[in-house]
Amino acid sequence: MRTRAWMLAGVCLLALCFAAPSLSAAEDAYDLRSVKWGMSREEVKKAERSAPVMESDNLIVFNDKIFDKNIQVAYAFVDNKLWKVRYFLVDIHTNKNDYISDYEEFVEALISKYGKPKQSKVLWKNNTYAEDKQNHGLAVSMGHLALFSAWDTAKTTVFCFIDGENFNVNVRIDYESSELRDLAIKQKKDEEKGKL
Repeated sequence: MRTRAWMLAGVCLLALCFAAPSLSAAEDAYDLRSVKWGMSREEVKKAERSAPVMESDNLIVFNDKIFDKNIQVAYAFVDNKLWKVRYFLVDIHTNKNDYISDYEEFVEALISKYGKPKQSKVLWKNNTYAEDKQNHGLAVSMGHLALFSAWDTAKTTVFCFIDGENFNVNVRIDYESSELRDLAIKQKKDEEKGKL
């Protein structure tokens, strides 16, 4: 009986030893893409598969594709720590409603990954085209209509937007580090105060 108890304890101990590496691997998982919040500029550049198309002190931009759509991926840094990632749709559509379809496709993908959004809004600044669904894309391009959805995870806030002005439409997804957001906002305010 005692031998059996010792064998069972040994098996349990062995199982814990093998489980420990996989638990730490789960903790090391990426926050998005192949990056983690707080990574340095150099670490992010190594994680990307292509050369950047633009670099500045606090920003690195890459070209990529998602759902067969051309995007730019912008990484923003505060104190050389990654705090924000933006996917910006660069495809151009002649039918402005196609931008709304792109936005809806992004939202559906985000719902499948993060669940129901904590917030979804349809914002009409001018409701001229509110009842004319065929012109909702035009309304977005004129700045009359904007849509957004937002999600929160343990470490990340995710926003998906569509808005526009002057007949241009912007569709983007923003990922922000919950931990580093306040530092980035403070740094931005300090920069603005320095301009006074």
